[in-house]
Amino acid sequence: MLLRTKLVIAYSTLVVSVVGGLLLISDFALEDLTRRNLGGADRALSEITQANYRLAENILSRNGEQFVASVARSAAGELSLLLARRDDLKDYAALRADKRLRAAASRDIHALDRVAGYTDVLDRDGVSVWHPNPDVEGRNFSEWRQRYPEMWALVARAFNEPEVRGYYSFLDRDNRGRRKYMVLCQVPDTRFIVAAVVNIEDFFLPVQREIEAAGQQARATMAAQVAAGAEAERGRMKGGLFAAGAAATAAAVLLAFWLARFVSRPLARLRDGVIRLGGGDFAVEVSENGSGEVRELAQAFNRLGGELARHTARLAEEAAAREALDSEIRIARRIQESMLPGADSPCLTRSEYELHGANREAREVGGDFYDFFPLADERMALLIADVSGKGIPAALFMAVSRTLLKDACQRGGDPAQALAEANRALCQGNDACMFVTVFLAFYDIAGGGLDYANGGHPQPWLLRATGEREVFGCLGDPILGIQPEHVFHAGHVQLQPGDTLFLYTDGVSEAMSPAGEAFGADRLERLLAETALLPTAEMARCIVAALDAYQQGVPFDDITLLILRRKPAAAESRAELDLTLRNSRDELPRLAEQVAALAARAGLTSLVEHRLNLVLEEIIGNTIAYGFPDGGEHTLRVRLAVLADAIELEIRDDARPFDPLAERPAPYLGDDLDLRRPGGLGLHLVRRLVRGGKYVTEAGNNCLSLIMDKEVDKEPPCPTTATGDGDDGS
Repeated sequence: MLLRTKLVIAYSTLVVSVVGGLLLISDFALEDLTRRNLGGADRALSEITQANYRLAENILSRNGEQFVASVARSAAGELSLLLARRDDLKDYAALRADKRLRAAASRDIHALDRVAGYTDVLDRDGVSVWHPNPDVEGRNFSEWRQRYPEMWALVARAFNEPEVRGYYSFLDRDNRGRRKYMVLCQVPDTRFIVAAVVNIEDFFLPVQREIEAAGQQARATMAAQVAAGAEAERGRMKGGLFAAGAAATAAAVLLAFWLARFVSRPLARLRDGVIRLGGGDFAVEVSENGSGEVRELAQAFNRLGGELARHTARLAEEAAAREALDSEIRIARRIQESMLPGADSPCLTRSEYELHGANREAREVGGDFYDFFPLADERMALLIADVSGKGIPAALFMAVSRTLLKDACQRGGDPAQALAEANRALCQGNDACMFVTVFLAFYDIAGGGLDYANGGHPQPWLLRATGEREVFGCLGDPILGIQPEHVFHAGHVQLQPGDTLFLYTDGVSEAMSPAGEAFGADRLERLLAETALLPTAEMARCIVAALDAYQQGVPFDDITLLILRRKPAAAESRAELDLTLRNSRDELPRLAEQVAALAARAGLTSLVEHRLNLVLEEIIGNTIAYGFPDGGEHTLRVRLAVLADAIELEIRDDARPFDPLAERPAPYLGDDLDLRRPGGLGLHLVRRLVRGGKYVTEAGNNCLSLIMDKEVDKEPPCPTTATGDGDDGS
């Protein structure tokens, strides 16, 4: 849009806004005048209405109260005559049964053609003798003395005074609490008291509302008359303002055309300069002519080229510096990764144990590390450490610490001496006051003994093959890099066959959830219990995955762990599994997981584990699918035992009896598809994979025992009898 058009629109808008503002002001003035007029008249009418209201209230109150008192006296006199001829005044049931007495004692009080109240009778003990509300009649008014104290005060006075008046609150016929006026009058020569009661809103308020309604009608008529006069005056003012606005708009358009011509020329020069600047000509300049504002704009534009040139050069320098820093970080990361033990470490080739380490950094370069390396006398060094800080300084201090510790371990001695030697070296020249926590252990591969020293590191876990779990390793020694002459202590623990050693850094137990809650020792113990039977590599993977899920992808600190499991000796290698399953195929993955853990403990090959899973899935899967026609909940018990040269299987259940080892025709396995029949292949495969077995029924339960080869470097033996059957397991 051209500047000329914008100025025309701007000035026209300004004029329209001014005219509109004047209209609003005039409207406001008229509204204010109308409001003041209405306010004065309304106040006058209100004062008159209030005076009438107060007068009516006084008259109604005096006359109404006298009327209620006369009703009470009249009722008391009538009751006195009716009761004078009776000698059963204490028999309230008989009195209430007398319709004439009830009509005289409990009657309606009318006002303006409506029921405004009633009369009732009580005795001088406060007992209601006659009352229009059956929930009140027969009860003592003292029951409501706490809830309606005004009522009880009037009733109590009536015991001793011949006539009592007053305002109070009490239940109406519909058991709603309402505001009332009451006159109590003693019945001559009796123990009875007549109460004449009216509801305030039914007796006094109707007349007051009529007075108020008349006042409102008068105010409405007056407001309409004032508003009509104001509207006529508003029309006259608008006509004059519209005429003035049209003249001002014409003048504004002429002014806009002149001003646009004056301003647009220097702006065109600036436009051409900007185009050249965008093309990369940072030396472009424009003439500094025109009004003061235009000259300042031209001067700022002429300075812009030089500033852009300098800024571009500075950005190029910063980009080069960032690239250099990123390159240094990548190099430091590669150096750090190269320091961790690799898959070709000789420690990972031994058959006496399982060993696996894992390291996950919170930033590109972290301060946690672990290591393991062989020592003399069939020993192995295990090391896990956590360096203070993050980034490149932590990685460099980690490299120095690892080198010093490894050199100290190779010199001989025990872990405590190695920590002391490395600590002295780290304290020298440690101006940055960095430190490292270390757990160092020497493992006797043959005997399972573990000598260790701890430099301020979290205590490791020892997971016994029996299922027990314990922490150890707190010897009271400080971190490395602070006290150069400290003497470290040594400890010893024995790993039994099947025991697992779990070393970790504080990034495991102190992993933080998004809500700021630490993972903690309790969660870690439960996690170790759930994964203790898994192979060490799978155990480490599951633990790291659980920590990642807990942190929801936002790592708080480095996560490093090292797991060592002592394998049973060949003579001790009897691994067992006793598992109870529900009759649901959802249990099959859990069964496979437990079989994998058993295979890892027993050192079974992947092929043997695969064949064991095939046999179990075929038999148990068919039993679950076809053995329980009632559809109810049942259990199956699976027992496995890995012996020196064989694997024993036992499956017990209360399914429909079925012998999978019984003689059956072998399934056709030729190429002619027309001769093939569905079913039978699964059980045929089971009989090919097992060495032998037996099926019996005991007390209504099925018991299937099978023997499988532990080594499968040859084809499985064929069964002595060719058998075959459908796979339904039923």
